[in-house]
Order: sequence, then C-alpha cells, then structure tokens
Amino acid sequence: LKNRPYEAVSENDRAMIATLSFAYIEPRHRFGLLSDELMSKVVAARNQFYENLPPELQNAVERYDPAKY
Repeated sequence: LKNRPYEAVSENDRAMIATLSFAYIEPRHRFGLLSDELMSKVVAARNQFYENLPPELQNAVERYDPAKY
C-alpha cells in the first residue's frame, strides 16, 4: 500500500494483496520469511481487511478460528 489509503489502491493491487496475505502459510511453506514483526503486520492487515468488508461480503470470508483446527 506504501502509506496509501486502501481506497486509493487499484482493484488489481487489492486482489494481489489479499492473495498474498492468505496464500502464504509459514508452517506449511517453511521459507523462514516471517519474522515476528512481519507476522504482526500480516495479522493487522488481515484484521483491517475483515473490518472493511462490505456487509454483503461479511459471510463470504471465514476468519481463522484456532478452536476449529
């Protein structure tokens, strides 16, 4: 996002951000790329994503629930 508001980012870039944030799973991929600081940023970005979902999409995305896995 480079300090731009979410609304200022193109639809294509938004899709790429979402893909990256949900596709990479450190325990599965084991690239060792995620520091604690970066993991915190990813979690914050996911939370921002969920908070900004339009009401009609709220039920389209299920948040991770560790109690379910």
